[in-house]
Amino acid sequence: MQSEIDGNETASLDLEKEHVFDVYEKIAADFSETRYKPWPKVKHFLDSLDCGSIVYDIGCGNGKYLDLNANIATIGCDTSFALLQICANKALETFAANVLCLPLKRDSADACICIAVIHHLSTEARRVKAIEEILATLKVGGKALIYVWAFEQRKDGKASKYIKSGKN
Repeated sequence: MQSEIDGNETASLDLEKEHVFDVYEKIAADFSETRYKPWPKVKHFLDSLDCGSIVYDIGCGNGKYLDLNANIATIGCDTSFALLQICANKALETFAANVLCLPLKRDSADACICIAVIHHLSTEARRVKAIEEILATLKVGGKALIYVWAFEQRKDGKASKYIKSGKN
């Protein structure tokens, strides 16, 4: 049983390395150029936090949410060293970490955001683990904002306009 779990874990990690980690290392600069405008609901969430709040941005990418609210302390993490370098060039507080094993003190954050990250994990179990890791960093009464993409996404009963039908 343990070798089956280890084998599945290895396969999941290999899949994510090839299709997520390696891809973001290659596309970081171009990706960052197209990811500069904050999503309004994320900005509203960050603006709603109390002055002095400690906020973690898990999967911070190029750091576009890290300096939106000067009244909160933000720290970001990502798996992409190329994206973290972009953050460093902006003098943002970041470090390398995987959402599945956050090296953050438990019960230490007033809020966490995790925007468009969890859907990159290859299994439901890994996605649940990621959410557990995020929630473990929150103080009692803390808030988390998590966004994920869904292939089956619908709005007003219609398929998402972001899904190209008839394509493989």
